[in-house]
Amino acid sequence: MKKWTLWIGVIVILVAAGAGAYYYFFRDKTAETQKPTAQTVKATKGNIEVKISGTGSVTADDRATVMAGTSGTVKSVGFKVGDIVKKGQVLVTFESADVSSQIKKMELSIKKQDMQMEQYQTQYKQATGTENEDTQKASIVNNIDMLKLDMEQNKADLADLYKQQSEVKQVTAPIGGQITTGDIAVGDELQGNATVAEIVDYAALKFKIQVDELDMPKMKVGQAVRVNLNALPEKTFEGTVEELAKEGTSSNGVAAYDVTIGLAETEGIIAGMSGQADIVIDSKKDVVVVPVAAVLQMMGKSFVRVPDDGGTAVGTQGSQQGTGSGQAGLQGGQGSQGAQGAQGTEGTKGSQGTQETQETQGTQGTQGTQGTQGTQGGRTGGGAAGSGAASGRAGQANRMPGAALGGKMVEVTTGISDETYVEIVSGLKEGDSVLIALPQGTVGTSTSSSSQQQMFPGGMGGFGGSAGGFGGGGGFSGGGTTRASSGGFGGGGR
Repeated sequence: MKKWTLWIGVIVILVAAGAGAYYYFFRDKTAETQKPTAQTVKATKGNIEVKISGTGSVTADDRATVMAGTSGTVKSVGFKVGDIVKKGQVLVTFESADVSSQIKKMELSIKKQDMQMEQYQTQYKQATGTENEDTQKASIVNNIDMLKLDMEQNKADLADLYKQQSEVKQVTAPIGGQITTGDIAVGDELQGNATVAEIVDYAALKFKIQVDELDMPKMKVGQAVRVNLNALPEKTFEGTVEELAKEGTSSNGVAAYDVTIGLAETEGIIAGMSGQADIVIDSKKDVVVVPVAAVLQMMGKSFVRVPDDGGTAVGTQGSQQGTGSGQAGLQGGQGSQGAQGAQGTEGTKGSQGTQETQETQGTQGTQGTQGTQGTQGGRTGGGAAGSGAASGRAGQANRMPGAALGGKMVEVTTGISDETYVEIVSGLKEGDSVLIALPQGTVGTSTSSSSQQQMFPGGMGGFGGSAGGFGGGGGFSGGGTTRASSGGFGGGGR
């Protein structure tokens, strides 16, 4: 029996020495894998704006089709295609109508009526004192009244003829702009519905985009706009929202609405150019802002994580503790570290190798053994270490969102935000530090490496408490009689 005990002691020492060497040579690599899960940034003051973007093209909406409006013969044409005209400028004049003969006839007719009026007045006087005076006078008065009406009508017609004779019929430009079409020549006979010219005001170009129905409630006439054209990438054109469509066009169940933007400057711009417009919905200047990734939403409230009093991110603490527990299982004599990994008193009780109760408690550790390695290790101390590592991982899984970043939660009130920054109305001041998670790939690498290290030492079995004998090891899994050895290898078993 003593010979078996001696061999067991030698094996235990060799394994412990190998494990210690492994830890010594590879601990730097282990440390390297423990990369931080968060970075610290500071709240700063800056400008922030909310905008709606859309693509579209330049259009010339201010255009007019000029109609003749009257019939007649073209006397003169005051334009050619390509000319720039002003509003009210004469484009076409028509020859005046020859109404001189009509005027003469009307003047003669009015003279005859004057003579007739004099005759009626003479007859009225002569009827005085006659046998049928009253009857005659009544008839004469009636004739005079009818003649007056005819004379008034003829005088009005004569006035119209004079007006026609003096009037110069012409067509003027309803808007200012450039003549794009026009094929009229002197001597042409035009009807009132004939097209004289087309005018387009290229100085009042518009930029049209379509906006999603969900964004339309945020839109207002007069909002500032920045337009960038693909053909003129070196310059940004300023503008304002001038018109919002009352009806949209639907596609696949989603409606879009036309938004017309007026451009303050049109130099170099040609109708048809495409580009993008950014409509500023809201903006703030010189306000406290943090990156969007720093703000967490929980139960309808906003929070940020700020570093602990030490000012450092502690997001890797859970993984480091788990690794430490596995490493403690490899080293005899490091009872306190073993206690961290196992979450029990295995390391401490390991120094009491002579107590038979040690073995009983050790067997409880078999619940924490990990797969076949726990069984092969035989030492329930190793099982306890594995349990410690598992507990570390479980603790991480049960944390609230963002807990891996460490630090503490601080409630904040947020304002407007863009794609990058969020306005902080209250809860933080300029210069305060907040934690932001690093890319998930970095965190995953560190966790994976830690998990492998946790599993390997846990499977080897723990040999804590070598100074007082290799207590805490318990009997081998499936071992036979359990014995206590005073000052020897407690719980050697067989």
